[in-house]
Amino acid sequence: MNEQSGQVPQEQLETRIREMEQSLQEREVAIAQRFDEVARVTQALEEEQAQKTSLEQQLSELRQELAEAAARQAASEQPSVEEQEQTLQQHSQLLRDSDLFDAEWYLATYPDVGAAEEFALAPHEHYLRYGGFEGRHPCPEFDSSYYLEQYPDVAEAGANPLVHYLLHGRQEGRRIFPPLEGA
Repeated sequence: MNEQSGQVPQEQLETRIREMEQSLQEREVAIAQRFDEVARVTQALEEEQAQKTSLEQQLSELRQELAEAAARQAASEQPSVEEQEQTLQQHSQLLRDSDLFDAEWYLATYPDVGAAEEFALAPHEHYLRYGGFEGRHPCPEFDSSYYLEQYPDVAEAGANPLVHYLLHGRQEGRRIFPPLEGA
């Protein structure tokens, strides 16, 4: 400072201005770098968000495809009403033709079946739909309860015991009556 005039020498002012300009320039560079960094982070965030959205969409589509596939599979595994009726008719014929279903014996042993109008002329139908699962025997030589208890896979499958035996059990060597005592 010039003591006489009380002013700061011009040289000091110019130095101070240069220092301030340099500081300002450094801060502007720092701010620009921060803006660049914010822009990169923003872009990365937007890319991550876009990827997340894409993955969520893919996941949603896959879930939809899975649900549709499961529905198709369930539909294909469920027999149609016509198929169920055809199977019942085949099983009914199988029982009528079998030497292990004795219609006269069944009606005599279970008079309630003969009293039911719908089964009086078709006792094999009663056995097919109800009797086998109720533990009623189709003849003296076949024990339905024993067969279902002895072979839980048959019971779990919901198969009529005699129908199962005629279609599979005989070939598999399954027993149709409990062993005799002492035998």
